Amino acid sequence: MEQRTRKIAHSRGYTLVEMVLAIALVGILLGMTTVGLRSTADREGARGLAYALASEMRSARSEAQRSGKYVAVCFPSGGKTIPFSRSAVLRRGEQKGDVWRTLNFDSEFDATIFAGKWSDDPIAGDSALPPAWETSTRDEIAIFFRPDGTAFSNDLRPRDSELPIVVASGYVAGSGTGAESTLTGAASPQTIWVSSSGTVRVETNTVPGGVLPVGESTVRIAKLNLRAGSSSAPEIRSAVLHPKPIDTEEGAGVSQSFVQIHPFQKDGDQLEYGLVTIEVEATDSDGGPLSYTLTADVIGGSGNGGAFSVPDLKGKMRFVHDPRSRQHRWKATVSWRPPPGAPAKTSYNLTLRVTDPEGNEAIASTETELLPKIVSLPPARIVMSTAGGKLYLTNLDGGGHTLITRDGDEFLPFFSRDGSRVFSFHSVSAGSHELRSRAANGTTSFDALANFTGDPSDVWTDPTSCYAVLLGGSRTVNFPWAIAVLVSGGGDDGPPVYRLQPGSTPADMHSLFIVNLMTGRQIEVADNAVENSFDWASNRNGFFRYREVVANEPRPLPGGLGSHPPRPGSHQEDATKFLAWDPFTAVRTSLPIESAKDRRYNPADSNWYAIVDGTDLVVRNQTTGQTITIASGSFEKARFGQNNPTWSANGQQLAFIQSPGSGALVRAFRIFNDTGAPLARAEETYSLARPNATLAQLDPEGEWIYFLQNSHIYRGSIVNRRRAPVEISDDIRPGGVKASMQSYVVSP
Repeated sequence: MEQRTRKIAHSRGYTLVEMVLAIALVGILLGMTTVGLRSTADREGARGLAYALASEMRSARSEAQRSGKYVAVCFPSGGKTIPFSRSAVLRRGEQKGDVWRTLNFDSEFDATIFAGKWSDDPIAGDSALPPAWETSTRDEIAIFFRPDGTAFSNDLRPRDSELPIVVASGYVAGSGTGAESTLTGAASPQTIWVSSSGTVRVETNTVPGGVLPVGESTVRIAKLNLRAGSSSAPEIRSAVLHPKPIDTEEGAGVSQSFVQIHPFQKDGDQLEYGLVTIEVEATDSDGGPLSYTLTADVIGGSGNGGAFSVPDLKGKMRFVHDPRSRQHRWKATVSWRPPPGAPAKTSYNLTLRVTDPEGNEAIASTETELLPKIVSLPPARIVMSTAGGKLYLTNLDGGGHTLITRDGDEFLPFFSRDGSRVFSFHSVSAGSHELRSRAANGTTSFDALANFTGDPSDVWTDPTSCYAVLLGGSRTVNFPWAIAVLVSGGGDDGPPVYRLQPGSTPADMHSLFIVNLMTGRQIEVADNAVENSFDWASNRNGFFRYREVVANEPRPLPGGLGSHPPRPGSHQEDATKFLAWDPFTAVRTSLPIESAKDRRYNPADSNWYAIVDGTDLVVRNQTTGQTITIASGSFEKARFGQNNPTWSANGQQLAFIQSPGSGALVRAFRIFNDTGAPLARAEETYSLARPNATLAQLDPEGEWIYFLQNSHIYRGSIVNRRRAPVEISDDIRPGGVKASMQSYVVSP
């Protein structure tokens, strides 16, 4: 008992001094531990946020490759003024940046993101973005991943081809705003690098410029603002019409389908007009998608439109990036045609509406002056020939031209009588040419009808425009002859003695043949024709005349020298032939013919023709002899395929050039009325002084008159004579250079 009592007596509590010392020691130890833990938390918070953000960036790149769309990692910036943030938004889309995911690191990591400036060169990128993408990211600093995985930013400046994003636990802000901001201090910095190829890596404990002083001050943190703005209407940037209208015209003309033009049917329910095509481009700051609706209305009511009815044409527009302009556009190609059986000279108003998903729309129409009115033209065409040997097929108003030349230059075009085919010439070699034929449908394909020698401008067709007479190959033939030369004798000297003096004379002869322009069939006529000597008959269809080289008949020579052709051994004489239809050949005849070469026959009544008789231009009836004098003076001479004077296809009017040269007048007269009877007095319908004008021609119905002046083709209005002539060849610019026109021809 004694011992136990002793032990208890030795136990006692801490003294006050001991307790104070112990508390002080614990405080010192706790302070040291807190400083170490905070440093570790700062470092690991920045590192954790950097790796988490890098992982999100890699995910964004993978999504861009998977979806085929742009994906952007966007940091809020208060309208690109604040570089500091603790959140981000991932946007995805083809035309605009729709929100895919949002990232908020405020509660998870005690760190801040800095998207600012680390390089003085080069400047920030300028990669093209759709306008709606730019709108979507206008308040954010963004790094984009393309569908191929590559990366770019139009906000941040790259450093050594990589884009830097810094994450740190604290910053000391420098100068500048937004992506142009700089730093003067950072605590526990981590750098995320995004290369141009799209790879993402993290570099710890460093900043892009090396090392900054450790520091921390209060900085302004940008907050996410995902509020949607008000919806805006799309905007039509352009509406290009084909056929392209002439700039000075109110409307665009559309012609009937070429393939429907055939002999003796120039109108009717079976004829259809070609397409009118509109290429429209639009933009939408909201990103679309956009759709279109096309409607058509007859101008001036439905009376002239017959049973006109066309449903609305609707469709979706395509979103296209043009690398040349570096712009994104919504595009659509919309086609429309007048209804079957629609008559010529009907005007239509097209209205094209472009609509976004919210119902906002933009309109292109005649009223907005973005689209012209459409006018259905008569079934006729023009072929224009450039000085460079190119042929262009155009509408009567000069619009919708199409290059039809192929395999070498072509020139001197002319039409078949029904307007269904175009003929032209092509130089094969020196002095050798090819006659070509093609459908009047804008095709470049052609049939080679014949090869011939000589000058194509001397080729003439018959009055029906179905046959052409051509020269083939040439040859030189030596024709023998002989004369008697007196040697001695004669008179008192006794009987005369003669010596035979033979010789030969060369003569050039050509083969002559006729080609059926519609079928290409050829008829051999002669092989001894004289060049440029042939002519068709005006008074007998199928008859033609030419000169041929003929050997002189032998005649007896004195002195018993026999019979020999006289010098020069050959001569030229007229030959007349006609086309015998069964069998199909050329047969010689002695019937007289009248020349058709200088006559221009009325296409509506072949009994009437126009001709320059001395100093008078007259219209004459070859059956009755009735003559109508149109004008007196000097007139442009006729040339093949470009004849002066020329008739309108309806046979009522005549156009010509008077006083050719510097004092040229372009004139037209109405000779016949609608029933084909001659007027009591020819009525002048057009007169215009145009120096150096040539080749006056009329459209089929005599409403427009055409002429060539200073290598340009003009069209005047006979209906409205006060209107100045309009140049219709200005839009033909091969290689961007305005073409010099050599000739043209209007189809019947």
